[in-house]
Amino acid sequence: MDNSINIFDETPKYLQVAKIIVSKVDQQIWLPHKMIPTERALCEELNVSRTTIRRAINKLTDMFYLYSVHGKGTFVCPKELREFRKTSGMGFREHAINRGQIPSQEIISLQTVPLTEKIRKHLCLEESPNEVQKLVRLFSLDRRLDSLNTSYLKLPEGETITVSELEGTGSLYSLLRKKYNYIPYITCQESLALRSDKDIASLLQIDIGYPVTYIEGVVWTVEFNVMEYVEIIRGDRTIPHQSMNVGGYL
Repeated sequence: MDNSINIFDETPKYLQVAKIIVSKVDQQIWLPHKMIPTERALCEELNVSRTTIRRAINKLTDMFYLYSVHGKGTFVCPKELREFRKTSGMGFREHAINRGQIPSQEIISLQTVPLTEKIRKHLCLEESPNEVQKLVRLFSLDRRLDSLNTSYLKLPEGETITVSELEGTGSLYSLLRKKYNYIPYITCQESLALRSDKDIASLLQIDIGYPVTYIEGVVWTVEFNVMEYVEIIRGDRTIPHQSMNVGGYL
């Protein structure tokens, strides 16, 4: 492939740059986990502006060809990791749509709560802050209840999200990507079998004592920072949830 910009090509320059970078990655000229040349070096090599280079890099970061480490630079994402990130970065909504199902949610609450030692540990927080945002939602698939999801969010200091932002963006992960450039990278989970208590049974519309699966998960960003600690309780999926709005957001 010709690694030069064609000024007579109608393809935008930043996309031509992106194609050149992809070619170098695919041909293993630039190896996985190795830092690519600086923006200045790429500007000089390809004779384009820094804005053009930045747009190309941002595009390839979105496509999981590259990843950035704050204060260090931009690196090549290996193929197997790239494929994993395409799925690990998905939330409930994206996974459901990929399976051909109709997802919906009901926001139970979104509030700032005191930070317990358990949550502090999972979010890898130091002595401050003393509070954290807690988001509780009911998820449904094809109008049938799926799970109760409780998220504790690690946001930049002094920052919060709102219900209107969540509804307007379409999903929690979409909102965090848009607002803070948080890109989910990997989730570590543990699960165990329990029986529903009165409150869980009422929310999931199952009998008290019915078997449920309890899942704890920690979600990391591409920069290896914790962004969310989540507790999920899955119950019987066969009960229609008549009150759910299928046009809801996740």
